[in-house]
Amino acid sequence: MIYPSAIWSQADLDSTHDGILWTIDDGPDPESTPRWLELLDQMDTKAIFFLLGAKCEKYPQLVDAIRTAGHIIASHGYQHLDGWKTDYDTYIEDARRGIEITDASYFRPPYGRMTIRQYQEISSISQIMMWSVMPGDFDERVNGEVLKQRLDRAHAEDIVVLHDDISSVEKCAHHLRKAVLS
Repeated sequence: MIYPSAIWSQADLDSTHDGILWTIDDGPDPESTPRWLELLDQMDTKAIFFLLGAKCEKYPQLVDAIRTAGHIIASHGYQHLDGWKTDYDTYIEDARRGIEITDASYFRPPYGRMTIRQYQEISSISQIMMWSVMPGDFDERVNGEVLKQRLDRAHAEDIVVLHDDISSVEKCAHHLRKAVLS
């Protein structure tokens, strides 16, 4: 396995969490984060929010709202850099800054991409969490029916990654309520 100590499913976690582990990347966002918080509350479930350090500095009240609602804060870097397209020092500094600002135990590389050298450095300071289901909520080509099919295939061991973007929350809301409440 390319990232041997990374968390890819709930089987890799020392957790008593039961059910799908919902994770939400790229926030906080003033339009979509409150909507995600409302939806998760309606679903009576908690999530891990992989936040960008730059956005945390811009919207600290949203970070507080996420924590107050009982969700876990994790890091997605400072600026959402692609590890395959960014030099080592710049990527590591960005990751470290994001981890420091979020005070997070978990880190998720943007796009799921980092070099082996970047992985080795970051995994020495933070637990790296990937995912087992990426339904494509961010992709304009993925319509509601395709999204529903992908979400319906998720099961209790899965880590599902969604995105803190207004189009994503709107696309997911109906399907998530229905999936969790049925």
